[in-house]
Amino acid sequence: MLNVHATFPQMAATLLRISLLELDLRRRVSVRDGRRLRALGLGRRFGVVTPFNPRGEVLSAAANRRRLRALERVLAAAGLRFQVADGFSLDRRHGEQGFAVAADRRRVIALGKRFGQLAVFWFDGSRFLLVWCDRPGRGIPLPVRRSSTGLR
Repeated sequence: MLNVHATFPQMAATLLRISLLELDLRRRVSVRDGRRLRALGLGRRFGVVTPFNPRGEVLSAAANRRRLRALERVLAAAGLRFQVADGFSLDRRHGEQGFAVAADRRRVIALGKRFGQLAVFWFDGSRFLLVWCDRPGRGIPLPVRRSSTGLR
């Protein structure tokens, strides 16, 4: 089983690219970037979900592409607005494709669960949060302050 505590620091230090906007989730969303995010047409609040590497299991590039197409079909069939959103490690050696989705938080979490994800990103209008799919709660505000993680 994947150690969520070991995975958390990498997830919290994601570079997120939505459309032409690139954000470092270790930093606060600036007022300018907040306006640019809202201008994407996803609404004030939206989620980001990837179908890649379910439950932390590294899949082949072909398998991940099939999963990406499947998620895109699900989003289109549901009539949801979405845009390509890619997440990268800080050194860009690891990346996962996905989508920013105009849907309520519960639905974004359900999509994450359906595609085997540990967590999704949620934009609440001013900041991103990391929300665990199996225990959504309030989510962990990003950037992370040591005391907000629950990790020691």
